[in-house]
Amino acid sequence: MEEQINTNPYGFSKTKRETSLQAEEILFRSYRLYDQKAVRISGGKPEFVDNPTKIRLVDYIGGDDTIILAATNGFGLGIFRPSKKDFFRSLRTKKVLEPFKFTELKFHIECPIKPALIIVPYPDASVNEYSGRYSVMSDTFHIPEGFSENQIKGLVESYNLAYKSYEKFLEKDFTRELARSVLGLGNFTQFYWKLNLESLFSFISKYEARNSKEMKLYVDIFKKIARAVAPLSYEAFESVDLHGETSDLELKLNLAEIHKGREPLKDPHGISETKRLCIEAAEKSLFKPVRCLDNGFLSPIDYMGSDESVVQAARVSYGKGTKKVSQDKELARYLYRHAHTTPFEMIEIAFEAKLPFFVERQWVRHRTADKSGIFFPLSDFYIPEESQIREQAKRNKQGRADELLEQEKKEILDMLDKNRAKQKEVLEELCKGKFNESVFLSQGVGHFMMWFWKNDLKNTLHFLNLRLDAHAQYEIRVYANAMADFVKKVAPFSWKAFEDYTFNGTRFSSAETKIIKRMIAGEEFSEELMDEVGLTSKFERGEVSEKIKNLLEK
Repeated sequence: MEEQINTNPYGFSKTKRETSLQAEEILFRSYRLYDQKAVRISGGKPEFVDNPTKIRLVDYIGGDDTIILAATNGFGLGIFRPSKKDFFRSLRTKKVLEPFKFTELKFHIECPIKPALIIVPYPDASVNEYSGRYSVMSDTFHIPEGFSENQIKGLVESYNLAYKSYEKFLEKDFTRELARSVLGLGNFTQFYWKLNLESLFSFISKYEARNSKEMKLYVDIFKKIARAVAPLSYEAFESVDLHGETSDLELKLNLAEIHKGREPLKDPHGISETKRLCIEAAEKSLFKPVRCLDNGFLSPIDYMGSDESVVQAARVSYGKGTKKVSQDKELARYLYRHAHTTPFEMIEIAFEAKLPFFVERQWVRHRTADKSGIFFPLSDFYIPEESQIREQAKRNKQGRADELLEQEKKEILDMLDKNRAKQKEVLEELCKGKFNESVFLSQGVGHFMMWFWKNDLKNTLHFLNLRLDAHAQYEIRVYANAMADFVKKVAPFSWKAFEDYTFNGTRFSSAETKIIKRMIAGEEFSEELMDEVGLTSKFERGEVSEKIKNLLEK
């Protein structure tokens, strides 16, 4: 199998992100899978050409050290003190797999449609594929191994007839969706395929077990690339998952050290050189924590991709986009406006956070994210600012209403302080026995904890749409605001589209649309008008009235 080095589209940049030397070496390299020729239908005449099937790693986030940080909640191996090799083997033996999701790989794959039917639908991957609905399909077709000369001749004749018919259909302006239906599964396609390391391990395990000769070619390349990005993680996966070896290493947490907590990570990877796309504004913000609440913080720790990754995925093109910046911006806005959301999954953003447990209970409901942490309470307990000691809002159950009287505020703060002191006292008493996880049962959900959180841009924007909203609970809004500041730096075009079309936009139901049409025609907004369009719910009528009021004010 031939390997070919491709042009480096972004040059070299300095980054604070983790960098793998082996991954940098193979980044943008084409791994070719087949030695035999393919056939191209050129001007209605078939010709044999080099087989274009190839796999390229075009981006990555994380690596072995990132996985260690995620698995130890940033404390590092000091809380366990095994070797790195033993640590990874122990994680896989004990099925502690979440940390491996903090490394992500993005591939560009060109291959026949038949293997693409297996790779593209893999449920854990984000995919953008070349589409015959919008573009002209490739004129190149795959020739399988093991066919006789006569069989190959028949196959080429079939390909030739199919592609000439396809071209005729396009000349007649026949719908492209149906025009391409004549093309065989040997026709070439291309796509971006992004998934985390653990999902890639699962894919490799699945098709290794099936012993498919065709898929083995692809799996072998995925193994090479996974080993380059995270060599120790891959070695542990190979020995434990593929070969059935195990580790009897007992990882004993230093719970007392964890309970004390730690400072935010500060440039744990140093400065290194990378061929990946770098965003200057994002690099300046990496590992710079934003203070949240009295004892918490949110710190950006990694990112992959930018607005360019979004438009590149939509165009399914090689390397750096050739379009103008203004066109990239318009394409990003078009994609977002029309809910073509998969290109926005090509960006990944990761944070570490220190937050109260009751905030984590809301945050964790965003299930598309990768989360990793040691879920033990720290010594810090959340005490709200006096301005946040308010009455419960009557309609918005997440919200607050008027501030309480000064005397009532003082009583509440005193009660919070007494509970915190009692919980500390009970913890110290419980710790006189065996120090294990059970000692923390006395601690309230107002205590802080720490975790790592990673998500793609599409789902991060969904999180922010909910948690930046004025109706969201104040405490989680504080973290959402800090997160939004970093997202704007990574993908400013996408962020502006999100602001314009979602966050500052307004959705209308069919009944609301009828009201607006009648108001444009000259009618006054009224209770009777809401009756006539079928709005009977008291709560919905209240929401509609608020929407109309806001529109008229704007």
